[in-house]
Amino acid sequence: MIRYFSQIFACFFLYAILFSNPINIDTLLETAKEDYFNGKNEDLSYKIELILDQQPDNPTAHILQGLILLQDESVVQRLKAKKIIEDYADKEKNDAFSNYALGVLYKKQNILRSSRKYFEKALEYNELMVPAMIELGDNYYRDMLRYYNRYTDTEISLSYRRYALEDYDYAVSYLRKARRVDPRHREAAYLLGSLYYETEDYNLMRELFEEMHDFYPEDKDVNLFLGLAYLSQRKYDNAYACFETALIEFTGEEKQELFSPAYLTKDKDDFQSDTLIETFWDQKDPMFLTRENERLLEHFGRFAYANLRFGAPKLKIEGWRTDRGKTYIRYGKPIHIVEYGKSMEFNAIYPPMQIWIYPWFQLAFSDEFWNGLYQFTEPSLSPISIFKERTRVNYTLVAENIFNEVPENFNFSLSGGTFTSPYQIKFFKDSDKTEGLLYFGIPLEQTLYFPEQQIESALFVLNQEHLPKTDFRQTQNLYLIDDSFQIVDEYYINYLNFVYDAGTVPYSFEVINKTLDKNFVDRRELEIPDFSSDSLAISDLLIADHIIPADEFHSWQRNGLYIMPNIMQLFESKDTLAVYFEIYQLRADNNGYVHYRVENALSKKKEGGILKTIFGSDTRKLSIVNEFSGRKTSDFVVQSIHLNNLESGEYEFEIIVYDDIAKKQTRRKTVIQILGHVNN
Repeated sequence: MIRYFSQIFACFFLYAILFSNPINIDTLLETAKEDYFNGKNEDLSYKIELILDQQPDNPTAHILQGLILLQDESVVQRLKAKKIIEDYADKEKNDAFSNYALGVLYKKQNILRSSRKYFEKALEYNELMVPAMIELGDNYYRDMLRYYNRYTDTEISLSYRRYALEDYDYAVSYLRKARRVDPRHREAAYLLGSLYYETEDYNLMRELFEEMHDFYPEDKDVNLFLGLAYLSQRKYDNAYACFETALIEFTGEEKQELFSPAYLTKDKDDFQSDTLIETFWDQKDPMFLTRENERLLEHFGRFAYANLRFGAPKLKIEGWRTDRGKTYIRYGKPIHIVEYGKSMEFNAIYPPMQIWIYPWFQLAFSDEFWNGLYQFTEPSLSPISIFKERTRVNYTLVAENIFNEVPENFNFSLSGGTFTSPYQIKFFKDSDKTEGLLYFGIPLEQTLYFPEQQIESALFVLNQEHLPKTDFRQTQNLYLIDDSFQIVDEYYINYLNFVYDAGTVPYSFEVINKTLDKNFVDRRELEIPDFSSDSLAISDLLIADHIIPADEFHSWQRNGLYIMPNIMQLFESKDTLAVYFEIYQLRADNNGYVHYRVENALSKKKEGGILKTIFGSDTRKLSIVNEFSGRKTSDFVVQSIHLNNLESGEYEFEIIVYDDIAKKQTRRKTVIQILGHVNN
């Protein structure tokens, strides 16, 4: 009822304007055109009626009427629209809007050359006509897409890429000009952004939509495009903010489709609740240290792009429901696309076809009915049919097998890329749990420009679902040049300590260089030893380059010692190997003294076949025994071993502790690598 009265009021208001000042017909025509360009057809119909009531033969009003009819799906109405537009445009040949209308008519009929000609004529009569610029930009954009990956299907295939890039230049030129006239025009920005995205000009795309975001901060499509641009540059935190805003405007069905695991897994029946779906996406998170789930953001971006790029509007099919859309969402952008256009030969008709090439497989899609809906290629079984495919492979079956066997693909890194962080975890006794010391190396990169770099690191202990259960985090500013004592072999050695219960646990060790926006992730299982019993025990062996008394300048130490670990456990034959370890639960005699011996043994690992393993001679090179006495039932030991020009190879280093009072022994082994002496 409210809508009905508002329409009556609008009509009455327009009549009042018209009769109070008849000269306003021209103004009314201009506002009617603006209504058409903005899709306000309800107001437009009233204005047309008012104009024709005063000027029954007004060509522009009739053309507007024809353009409204042209939007109807009825063939009868569209034929009627064609006659109206052509008849009245013929009377206004030198008018920009009349030529624009003819361009729209021929575009609707898919006569693209004629359409382009009339849009160009419209600009001849009005060089600032933004809708004509946008239509020409769209026209050249579609041609660019049509030929960007196109090859001839001759014996020697030839690429159309050069011609596609010419279309790209024309499209960009028209759309940039449209934005100079109207910087806030969304359709011009959407088309221009799509062009940048297709040609991977992500900086231009980001700058464009950052500007549009200033105009329309809550707009769904502006946020989607800007999120895609950020995502393409791996700026996940920025992409998250944009997608979160866009998601508010999604319908319930769209959200259900978006978060469905069905696009990434064959086990579709395993996700019957929101909790299971949430767990699925949490498990896909490639880095727990960041606020965002980058895999979900990538899925969001692929989902949005599939809808923008692969839909069939004439058939009212969304892009994510198509074969190309589902493939793109699961495996991302192919490394290469080969496309063939439709062709007709003497005895065969071939539809357009695309071949998507991935590192592990390829899939083919055909536009069998030439309506824009590419489906997995299925050759006809009829040998007499003139409708042929360029391949005899049934790609529906191929795709079904690939989707079942090949997991979804996502290679994660931050915008700066990834780095390698060598690390090792050593365990020691805590009061009632086990203490871990995680030593890791930060590569010395760009220290000239960034001598101080912020590093965030964390060890996540995971539960049975491989989701974070407990985490140990730290953020530090490292002075990579000043702290030269901690630099070894182009790595700055850092550490993180934690206390946890004994047992086998999955974990994720993660590091972010926040200054360079680079990351490292490693996920494995960890065996945490139990030191809680009363039996003789030994900690892990901490192999070091040097161990010295600590002073106030050393931020991390153990038992008054500053230990620089050799986290690669790699030495030259001229080096000295230092080792630190702790002994627990030694037994004291009646006088309160402990007596124990420590043997260290270094032997080269056996090489060769099984016979050499069985019958080979003893390869032990070094064996040293030291005796200790004191009153501590738990103690620490530091030993140094000169490698004495040992030959290159992999060595087994073993510490054996003998408790002379309890008549017990325990041992711990590790492996080191010795290289031949390298002359500088």
